Amino acid sequence: MEKRNGNPMATCDVKHGVRERAGHGVRTALRHGLSCVLLLAVILVGTGCRTIFGGGPSIPELETAREQAEVAQQQHQRARQTIDTAQRRQELERAAAAWQKVVERFPGDQRYTPAAHLRVGDVYRELERHRQAERTYREVIRRYPDSQDIHALALLYLGETLYAREQYDEGKSIFRQLIDTYGDDTDPQLQDIVARADFQYRQIF
Repeated sequence: MEKRNGNPMATCDVKHGVRERAGHGVRTALRHGLSCVLLLAVILVGTGCRTIFGGGPSIPELETAREQAEVAQQQHQRARQTIDTAQRRQELERAAAAWQKVVERFPGDQRYTPAAHLRVGDVYRELERHRQAERTYREVIRRYPDSQDIHALALLYLGETLYAREQYDEGKSIFRQLIDTYGDDTDPQLQDIVARADFQYRQIF
């Protein structure tokens, strides 16, 4: 089975001049007593950009899975570097949306999309939304059985997520599945994943 990997990074930000045009649009709207709905429209037109839930500019739609994944990677890094708790959660929400956009726009890609799908689950875990993380990892396991490193990591993270939810028996079963599937593989990366699973398997009684 062939191994697939993807390690994306990059992004785009709203420039100063664009922000200035948005601010001018807001001031004009307020002077003329426009409604809230129209005010929002003015902001969006002024920035030339749609927004997603949680605020901030929309995630751009790029031409290739690699470029789309680079945007998501940059957004995820920004979120991890944010200190303020509330802002960090917003940035993580955007990171989840950015990774999900790779999955939705490039479902046939076998290099970047499997890793992006895994990252969606990772962001949910960072947000402590363990049920969504669990669902995502199960989907990754189902969809990418031939991407060995991604498949193995999804099993590992699923087991850890179940453990975090105190579903110890099922978590132990997932770790056992990972060990049985990849325990004899000589690939160093897979062996590291198996070692982590084996350690946690032995901690769950």
